[in-house]
Amino acid sequence: MRVLISWIGRSDLKTVQQHKPQKDPGPVLRLLQNQPFDEIHLLNDIAEAGKTIQQTSAEYREWLLKQNFSWQIYCHDASENLHNDYNKAYEFTARTIRQIYARYERGSQFAILLSPGNAAAQVAMLLAAHTLFEPSEVELLNTSKERGIERVDLSYSIKLDVVPAIVRRWQRDRKEEPIGPAFDQILGQSEAILGAKRIAQKVAPFPIPVLIRGETGTGKELFAKAIHQASPRKDKPFRVLHCAALSETLLESELFGHVKGAFTGADRDRKGLVEEADKGTLFIDEVGDLTLNVQVKLLRFLEIGEFSPVGSNQPKQVDVRILAATHKNLERGIAEGWFREDLFYRLDGMTLQLPPLRERGEDIYILAQEFLNQINTAYSLEKIWDEEALQMLHRYPWRGNVRQLKQAVGRLAILSAEDKISADDVVSILSEPEPIVARPLQELTSEEFGAYLVAVVEETLVRFRYKGQLPWQFLQDASLVDELLMPLVVGRAVGLTQDNWHQAGKLYQRSGLDRNNPTDRNRYKKYQTLIAQIEESLVRRLRTGV
Repeated sequence: MRVLISWIGRSDLKTVQQHKPQKDPGPVLRLLQNQPFDEIHLLNDIAEAGKTIQQTSAEYREWLLKQNFSWQIYCHDASENLHNDYNKAYEFTARTIRQIYARYERGSQFAILLSPGNAAAQVAMLLAAHTLFEPSEVELLNTSKERGIERVDLSYSIKLDVVPAIVRRWQRDRKEEPIGPAFDQILGQSEAILGAKRIAQKVAPFPIPVLIRGETGTGKELFAKAIHQASPRKDKPFRVLHCAALSETLLESELFGHVKGAFTGADRDRKGLVEEADKGTLFIDEVGDLTLNVQVKLLRFLEIGEFSPVGSNQPKQVDVRILAATHKNLERGIAEGWFREDLFYRLDGMTLQLPPLRERGEDIYILAQEFLNQINTAYSLEKIWDEEALQMLHRYPWRGNVRQLKQAVGRLAILSAEDKISADDVVSILSEPEPIVARPLQELTSEEFGAYLVAVVEETLVRFRYKGQLPWQFLQDASLVDELLMPLVVGRAVGLTQDNWHQAGKLYQRSGLDRNNPTDRNRYKKYQTLIAQIEESLVRRLRTGV
């Protein structure tokens, strides 16, 4: 499989307007007239007069298809004109190329055309080619009217440690405030994590509450510590309350303390974390797990700065800044009655949304190397990464985010037989997902059930890109799988391939499923039309059995 990736440039679009493809075909068509490709991916941020970016791409694609070639052409459109913005150009290019790369089997060959596009687009292509592909997988090409087609061979290689320097230079050019040392422990140079750091740094000096939101394992406590260190309270106490798995009595006692005899086992007075954190910061992790009774008492404390220990009627006052974190949907909790709306608005002085690891691009390389360095130091090892192993880590979905990556690196370092951690080692560690649920569906709580459904959909999307079995083996109801989950997979396949029926069939087969006529267009069309109803029916039937 030979795949071309290129931007659409203004010279390419000008050729369409002039109707002279043989005389001046433009960079893209000039290459296609001279070299064969199985599939073509075109990136675009140009909107011609009176047209959208999507319309411009579609018209150019149709024009190419009429040039007597039998190509498979896919268009990938930016949401706006990038206007030579180097940051945005690289983010869009890298994200798109990672999605393209995930479509193909190992051994596919890629060609990157550098000629089309503005300066930012060309630089982005060059960086992406050097950081997202193995050298043996990709070739760089350039085309011109005067010199025809040339292979671009550079005498240097852009290493991982060069990319952060480039990002820092772009930041200086944009005159952005540098991020302070309080955030040095939060590794990463992706725009997603840098943006979160910038927001956290701006809010750190002010004593308002901050609600830190994000998936499990994204580093919420690390950000809370950094906000505390960047605040005027940095020399005062920082205390943490982990709400999960604590009973109501213990939660209240941990927060506000208790007096002797307040409950069984309370043999002495004890300060709570609120009092211990006086003049400092209290971080409440998984605040969505607080019971309604404790929520009421926390709300009162936030409103007047006053509390009473468990078993006491004597109020106390302290000065504490509250940072809270959750992976739950608190707005849904308000609607369902398990989280107080007034408490939500008290905690939500500022929201900080942390990005999942899968949206942080090359940060995966940085984190994987740092975690390996820590393991090497701790256990006197000398393990290093094979480049292909790093590429596999980059393409893994990491539903457990940074925490899951750290654990995986630890297992790889310990279990790999050689000093160099190979792609085979990564496959052996990451290929078998853990069971999603260990109990019958009927025994799940609403929260567990919702998480289960999300996991099924996410796993479905992931496994379209990787060979393997989908996580449905525990479902004993064959009709449930056949009538609901299988059509859902088909609909997802169609959506992932931008309505390309043949490619959808390939993805469907790669997912490990067995179904007759996987490229039956009529059935795909029906499933795609009814996809929303299918998902709704899936939820209802799994929850109620109806």
